[in-house]
Amino acid sequence: VNTGDTHIFLQPIVKYLVNAKWTLFGKRAFLTRQAWHLVVLIAFMLGYIVIDIQTSKAFAFRALCFCMSGLSFFSVVWIAIRQMRRGELGDFACWLCGNRFKVPRVLTSSWTLGHLLKFALLCCTIPGDPYLDEANRWDFEPYADPETGDLVNAPHFSQLASNDPIRFYRIVVSLQALLGWMLSFEALTAVPTLSAFFHSILTVTTDIVNFTFMLLFITFAFASALTNVLPRDGEFGTVTKAALMLYKILLNLWNPEFDGDYADLFVTFLFLIFVTCAVIIILNMLIGKFTYTYELLADQCDGFAVMDKARVILDVESNLSQSARQSAFDSMC
Repeated sequence: VNTGDTHIFLQPIVKYLVNAKWTLFGKRAFLTRQAWHLVVLIAFMLGYIVIDIQTSKAFAFRALCFCMSGLSFFSVVWIAIRQMRRGELGDFACWLCGNRFKVPRVLTSSWTLGHLLKFALLCCTIPGDPYLDEANRWDFEPYADPETGDLVNAPHFSQLASNDPIRFYRIVVSLQALLGWMLSFEALTAVPTLSAFFHSILTVTTDIVNFTFMLLFITFAFASALTNVLPRDGEFGTVTKAALMLYKILLNLWNPEFDGDYADLFVTFLFLIFVTCAVIIILNMLIGKFTYTYELLADQCDGFAVMDKARVILDVESNLSQSARQSAFDSMC
């Protein structure tokens, strides 16, 4: 598993052992863990998103979400301590520096680290919880809807922007929602084709980061040039605004009118060079790289699926007693 070589898991004997252990205890443990995370996600959605967050019912779901996430967090910590004592270590590759570090095997999984981060974000929301708010920071005056004229008993965006604690709370909850739904994709890794897709994304992550930095520098370079030659009171008045407008061009959300406000030969030249460099060259190179990687890994989709199963089995086996391991071995014979 640490080598990441899928050809090993395509060997008949390895596939037999992994599938046999998966049937005995791996599948049950995997589905139980995914069901646990699904209940946490549902409790989070009900407590933070669906139900009015200032009601006791929403607070009960938030408390359930926090308690279940806390149990998951401390179980991972306990498993990590046990694996350190036994010397069951794995390689953790840091994508920032490219170095590998020896850590407990349970911490080598990106899914596990994601759940740990989600619990840390949950802890950050406790001080600003609206049900426990003693400073009445969540009491807002109703405002009239600009379209219907009806009174809305909810904070207006302008009120949120001027209230730093509540804005911080909202941002953290938004990050939790994003992270929670992204982590739910772990349940799909047992499907061979989806497993290859996820691994292809991880493989090209470094290339994506490099292309993103290159695109960022190009965007700010042309944004600086356009800010200097265009009116300061327009859409390109500042470098930040200009960069956002250029990003809209990349997404095809906005196109300059070369026969109107941008009917300048030099400005037209800058736009054409930017589109050529950013869209035609960089983005198409990234798409081509990702397509090539996915086609290369698609032939190994069965190996990725078996490797993901083996990773789950290793985590489960590390928590089994010697007698349980012996019983599982005897049942395979």
